[in-house]
Amino acid sequence: MFFPKEEGFISHNERSYDYVHLKDIPATAIATMPAVVDAPGGVKLAIAESDVEEYPGLWLKGTAGNGLSARSPRTRSRRRSSTTATSRSPSGPTTSP
Repeated sequence: MFFPKEEGFISHNERSYDYVHLKDIPATAIATMPAVVDAPGGVKLAIAESDVEEYPGLWLKGTAGNGLSARSPRTRSRRRSSTTATSRSPSGPTTSP
């Protein structure tokens, strides 16, 4: 996947899109969006925000496994939220490079 790794939640959003295997992204790593995942069969998946109200700024976080979690920094009007997505296929988890 192309993972635009950030050092912290304050960013100019001009990072390099480094190509790393999903499983090699540590649980401590965060990235801005969009990010691009290479899926099996030559499919490319873009992860981005849409229909944002009040405060954009969803960040991706590594899981040190076959998935990513989504994270929003704290704001005055909204508490931090977290969501996890994992890639699956009929034969079990898939590994995206």
